[in-house]
Amino acid sequence: MNQIDYLSQKIEVIKAIPDDKIISPGSIPIKVYIQEAEFLYKWCQPDKDKLIANRLDWSLVEDIHARVKALKELQSLWAVSDSGDAEIEKKWEAKKSEALKLRKHIVRSMKFAFNGNEPMIAKIKKHSKGSGAIALIQSLNDLSAFGREYKDFLAAAYFDISLIDSASEMSDIIGDLHSSVKAKRAYCSESRKLRDKGFTHLKEAVDELKRHADYVLVGRQDRLKGYASEYNRKRYFKMKQKNEADEDNRDSLKED
Repeated sequence: MNQIDYLSQKIEVIKAIPDDKIISPGSIPIKVYIQEAEFLYKWCQPDKDKLIANRLDWSLVEDIHARVKALKELQSLWAVSDSGDAEIEKKWEAKKSEALKLRKHIVRSMKFAFNGNEPMIAKIKKHSKGSGAIALIQSLNDLSAFGREYKDFLAAAYFDISLIDSASEMSDIIGDLHSSVKAKRAYCSESRKLRDKGFTHLKEAVDELKRHADYVLVGRQDRLKGYASEYNRKRYFKMKQKNEADEDNRDSLKED
C-alpha cells in the first residue's frame, strides 16, 4: 500500500481524536519524528518477547508503520495548503494596500470638493472609517454610492468621476479576494489540525512502546539508547554547550 492507502485506512480513527487531546509536534520537525519512529520500529524487534511479556500490545507496535505512512501524507497535504495560503495572503495584502490608498485619495478629493460644507464632510468621514477587511470593503462601496448621489455636484467641482466606478470595482475585487483568503485560511487550519491529529496518533504508539522499554530494559543502556530521541539528545547537548559558553563569557566579564 502507498501513503494514500494507509491514510484512507486510518483517516476515520485520526479524525475521531478529540480536539482537546491533540498534541502538536513542538520543537521536533515532523520529518525527523517520522524517521525516528521508523527506526524505533526496527530497533525494538529484538526486544519483542520481553516487551510482550511485559503486556505490551504488540499490535500497537505493528501499527506504527501505518501511522507513519498516514502522517507522511497528512504532512504533505498540510504543506501544500500552507504554501498556497502564503501566496494568496501575499496577494491579499498587496490588494488591501492598494484599496486603502484608493480610499484615502477618494476621501481627500471629496473633502476638497465639499470644502466648507460640514454636513457633507461628516458623511464622507463616516464612509471612510476602519482599516479592517470588512470595513474597507463596505466603505469603498459606500463612497461609490455617495459619489453617484452627488455626481453632478462633484463633476462641477472638477472631481475625477472615474473614481466613483473605481471605488465600486475595488470593493468587489477585495470582497472576492477576502472571501478566498478566509476560505483558504479555514482549509489550511483544518489541514494543520488533521496533521497534528496524525502526529498525536503516531505519538500514542511510540510513547507506549518507549514506556514499556524503559521499564523492561532498565540498566541495559546498549538497548535503551535506541529508544531515545537522537534529535532531542543532540539538541540537549547543543543547548548545554551554549549555556556553558555563556557562563564562561559572564565569568570573563566579571574578571575584567
